[in-house]
Amino acid sequence: MAEQNARKLVVIDFDDALRAQEFLLAATRLVKEGQLTLHDAVFVSRGADGRSMVRETTDLTPAAVPSAARCGGC
Repeated sequence: MAEQNARKLVVIDFDDALRAQEFLLAATRLVKEGQLTLHDAVFVSRGADGRSMVRETTDLTPAAVPSAARCGGC
């Protein structure tokens, strides 16, 4: 039997940054509707020089979702 509070790490690969931002916006809507629990989200991308860049998102807790949704998941 799975533990009630089990957490999962989900990694999703997108072809471009816009698609990733669109997905996060849709996910924040699901959080606001109570259909999804989301604890954190980051964007990881690779620059032309091959270096990885990590961009953290705003607070995605249910109370903060409206502001995260307004800024498009930035």
